[in-house]
Amino acid sequence: MSEKLKKTKPIDPSPGKSTHTAHTLRTFFQYVGRKKWLLILASLCSILASLLNLVGPELLRRITDLITAGITGQMDLAAVRETSILMAVCYLIAFFFSYGEGFCMLGLAQSIAKRMRSDIAGKLNRLPLRYYDTSSNGDILSRVTNDADTIGDNLNQSFSSLAAGVIQLIVVLVLMLMTNVLLTITSVLTSLFGMALISYMMVKTQTFFRAQQKGLGDIDGLVEEIYTAHEVVHSFNGEAEACRRFNVLNN
Repeated sequence: MSEKLKKTKPIDPSPGKSTHTAHTLRTFFQYVGRKKWLLILASLCSILASLLNLVGPELLRRITDLITAGITGQMDLAAVRETSILMAVCYLIAFFFSYGEGFCMLGLAQSIAKRMRSDIAGKLNRLPLRYYDTSSNGDILSRVTNDADTIGDNLNQSFSSLAAGVIQLIVVLVLMLMTNVLLTITSVLTSLFGMALISYMMVKTQTFFRAQQKGLGDIDGLVEEIYTAHEVVHSFNGEAEACRRFNVLNN
């Protein structure tokens, strides 16, 4: 990985849209590949937890049917007790699987973020001095901290749920078809419309996200420079100008 980073071009400080998406994804999955056993284990735990959580409502339906049948006749309390215990056990096991998934994904995300910071630090040591002359220190620090943390947070929150979401979608769809076909078709069409709307919103909000990251880097750079040279700012009565520049960037 370090050899590949040596061949890359210097970091572009502009927040423009990436033109190397395929290369970025390959590099990212190479980072994941170092801890792929954690990803596999987390995905397995997520799938099992989803399946057990889907079994719970089915057991609850059986309990409801037994209680309803007992209103007009003799209630089978033994069956109700056994089904209730089974449902509680399923939810308890699903909780432990969910905890294991979160534990594995948290470790994976932190490991990837740490390796990225180490590789970025090595990359920064190899950059020419002209890069530091054209980039603020705060923007550089933002790339090392905020950007790496963003990748780790997104991996921890969404990537592990992909396999579980697919399994849950398939199982729920089958159960819905078994219950009512018309309601299933209505729900699927509504979901497709919602996915199309979300995709449209994601495309439109990418510009705002890039602007947010650029603004965060600019503010970090200004704050870092002011605090580093606070004696110079104070000596030349530059507090008002520093506040004005911060308010302009912060707004």
